[in-house]
Amino acid sequence: MINKLLLLTGLLAVALSVQAQENSGDVSYSETKSSKTAFHTLTFDVGPAWITSKMYTPSGKYTWRTGLELGAEYSCVFSKGYGFGITYLRNHTNYPDANVDLNYIGPSFVYAGNFSEKWRAMAEIGLGYGNINDGSGWQSGFGTKYTAGVEYMLSDKLGVCVKLRNMAVYFGKQDSDYPGDDDDLNGISRLALQLGLCIHL
Repeated sequence: MINKLLLLTGLLAVALSVQAQENSGDVSYSETKSSKTAFHTLTFDVGPAWITSKMYTPSGKYTWRTGLELGAEYSCVFSKGYGFGITYLRNHTNYPDANVDLNYIGPSFVYAGNFSEKWRAMAEIGLGYGNINDGSGWQSGFGTKYTAGVEYMLSDKLGVCVKLRNMAVYFGKQDSDYPGDDDDLNGISRLALQLGLCIHL
């Protein structure tokens, strides 16, 4: 619950900062590139991720276990700051007696814009498909994704970004309980802090 509140607060802060910049009359990213009607970006990121929901293994119950996450994303943002994207995420987490692999892919709604000449903020809300394997087999379900982040523009074509991302996969009603999932959540929840490279096409 705490990680979702952090992400929702970040999303709100991004939206308010970009909107305030537009209302102040300062030059925005889209205005400086008025010849374009859409901005296409490829982002590749990596960083630590924590499975925040309970995971059950033969050796016990675990929460906030640290793993590694890789991500790839394409986004298209129009001149008003709104747009869409598609994201692929892969997370790997080691436990004493199990390795957990988590995948997610899905589209997202994107809101982004510059709040200074070099700094750009973005927020994303996505729905998609996720699956998990803890060594006992694959289980799949409906996934949600919330992301808030900032990017520093190295040039018109290249930038570096930091993102805070929450992703959850819900397995739904099952005939038999999946051994590793959180009984209360009926799925798995994960929080990640990512450092990325942004390529503006």
